[in-house]
Amino acid sequence: MLGRRIRYLPVPQLVAGALMRLQGVSAWDVKMRAELFAMLCADGESRPNDAFLQLTGRPPLGLREFIEDHREMLA
Repeated sequence: MLGRRIRYLPVPQLVAGALMRLQGVSAWDVKMRAELFAMLCADGESRPNDAFLQLTGRPPLGLREFIEDHREMLA
């Protein structure tokens, strides 16, 4: 799609928190983001639902459509 390989690399929470702190995010905010992320993962919030359709009246874009529509931003 973009003419190059893209892969997912999981970032451990401690590393993500340290990177956020280096960018100026407060310790409190890093802690809250970690707790929110853990809560979302534990509750299965990653399952597909129709919330986007209900809010916007249109179906969400698939990954391929999103990349094609935003190619200039991703290059």
